[in-house]
Amino acid sequence: MATPQRLHLLPALNLIRVRDYMIAVGGPHERLFDRAGIPAALLEHPMALVSVDKVNAFCELSCDALCTQHLMLHTVEREHPTRVLAAAVHASSRTIRDYILRGVRRFRPNTTMGYELEIRGGAARVYHTNALGSELTSYQGDLSSFVTIIRRMRDALGNDWGPTVVSFSYKPRESMPRVETFAYSRILHGNGTSYIEFPAHLLGVPFPVCGRVLDPTTDGQDLWPLPDTLRDVITMQLTNLMPGSDLSLETVAGSLGLSARSLQRRLTEEGTGFRALVADARFETACDWLSEADRTVEDIAFDLGYSDPSNFTRAFRARAGAPPHAFRQALLCR
Repeated sequence: MATPQRLHLLPALNLIRVRDYMIAVGGPHERLFDRAGIPAALLEHPMALVSVDKVNAFCELSCDALCTQHLMLHTVEREHPTRVLAAAVHASSRTIRDYILRGVRRFRPNTTMGYELEIRGGAARVYHTNALGSELTSYQGDLSSFVTIIRRMRDALGNDWGPTVVSFSYKPRESMPRVETFAYSRILHGNGTSYIEFPAHLLGVPFPVCGRVLDPTTDGQDLWPLPDTLRDVITMQLTNLMPGSDLSLETVAGSLGLSARSLQRRLTEEGTGFRALVADARFETACDWLSEADRTVEDIAFDLGYSDPSNFTRAFRARAGAPPHAFRQALLCR
């Protein structure tokens, strides 16, 4: 049986960022999501998991629709820096070396991408690899990654800093647009490797002590490494899709790039079933939400996907031995 690591996944945040850019420029995003087989429910949940194949399909369709091979460069360049930084490991890094090594460790268990730091004499190189997808979609990952890294390093080095060299393994058909992020760098294309290069002594430069504005939709959340079992991957996905989403077998299986039958079969091999995992995820989430005094039981029921609050009350009582109102009261009286 394939392990969950063979399910190559990315957070829906990557799709949402492209969608927002396409809305801004009038691109046909809804039609392209449908053609890529991406359930609309995922777009309301930035940390929901999506099959890399579907993300790559959407990116290629979007590049064609907008007539550009620099889609992610345009997308990330227009974002506020705090949003660009939200998906990475920045907040607690003390020096540039610390930041880069945290990124290397974070993505090493992930089979879809990776980073490596290399010191060559007086130069440091941060390599980016993307093993899945076409050369064009790998190029989109390079663009997004390098803009993110450069913007973070500028927190320590100033906004007029740029790497000495930015190298891309892919050679696009069109010229690189003139953008502020790469204004101070020599750009190489078709070099066989993707990396940024800068003087090695900069690795020891500390970041300012001042904090940044956190993005509550993504900060503090991490996907990699993925859980060791498919059961736990599905539990993660169900939790990410709440509140108010379609938790059907078809939606969850489709988001992960599996057929409903294949997902059921693999869960059976692990000794569980999809309906049981939905019930478990709903109960655990309900317990968390009931600890929030400003959320009504009725709202919790609907956000968990119940069509009638009475169905939620019965299901919760069966698991907890008490109805939701009594459970909440016991929590608040502690």
